[in-house]
Amino acid sequence: MKIIPSVLKDGVPSEVQGIYEPQKLNLDTVDLKFEDKLYLDGTVLKEQAAVTFSGELKSTIRRICGRCLSERDEQLTLPFQFFYDATDDDDIDALDDIRETVLLDQPMTFLCKPDCLGLCPVCGANRNDKVCRCDGSSQGQPFSALKQIRNRIKEE
Repeated sequence: MKIIPSVLKDGVPSEVQGIYEPQKLNLDTVDLKFEDKLYLDGTVLKEQAAVTFSGELKSTIRRICGRCLSERDEQLTLPFQFFYDATDDDDIDALDDIRETVLLDQPMTFLCKPDCLGLCPVCGANRNDKVCRCDGSSQGQPFSALKQIRNRIKEE
């Protein structure tokens, strides 16, 4: 989003809209996937030597639980407000600020629910969905089911 302060009138808000491809902004991460484009609806206001850019970002995202690996689709609605110095006549590129706002809003580790039980380290079953027959001890090879999946992926 390029903001050109020289074309803005002091004290008169300007409506702006934008549509961004999340892949081009490097927004997809291991546990966060964008299912839709990122929509921006905002206002730019210039007052003397300051520019205020505020609005809302919206999209549909898919999060992956850090314990059980289940996926959940959610609506992302994220308000933002940026302040820029407009003393020189340079254009303002707010794209990096938009990207950082989206990434910083995400939790370090997403959990599908606060009391997520995760995967069984012995058989790999999702303990939220079913009670596995393992006794919970690490006898034998812990995470053997996950190792089998990894090996199968490597072979493909």
